[in-house]
Amino acid sequence: MILKGTPAIIAIISIVAVCIIFSIYIFIRSYKSDKEEKEKREKELLTDEEPEFKVIGAVILNKQSVMHTTRHDHSVEYKITFMTDDGETVEMPVPQEIYAELYESQSGDLVTINGNYFYFGDGEPVNSTDEEERLAK
Repeated sequence: MILKGTPAIIAIISIVAVCIIFSIYIFIRSYKSDKEEKEKREKELLTDEEPEFKVIGAVILNKQSVMHTTRHDHSVEYKITFMTDDGETVEMPVPQEIYAELYESQSGDLVTINGNYFYFGDGEPVNSTDEEERLAK
């Protein structure tokens, strides 16, 4: 004997189950992606090779902040676009504190380590030995 509404209840339960499974899939996928990116960054930092320390004059062309949101979390990525003395345009993610301190059209020395942002100064001379010692701490 089939009760009235039984097919509707089964349909609702099926939809809820599919939604739960899909949510779990999205959560696991984003967690795995974040974990892989973190491992990649750690691997770059833990190499036995000497880090590539580069100083080049640059001007800040643009600043932007991008908010990434998910159902359970959000994050903000801060990026600055630099124009280097050799005419190359470089966009780099920077920490929020640095983003707040710098302004468009500011010029100075852009310091990178292994191609990643490290420092941007107001034309102050940068000693690579001092910066490497600061990194080691």
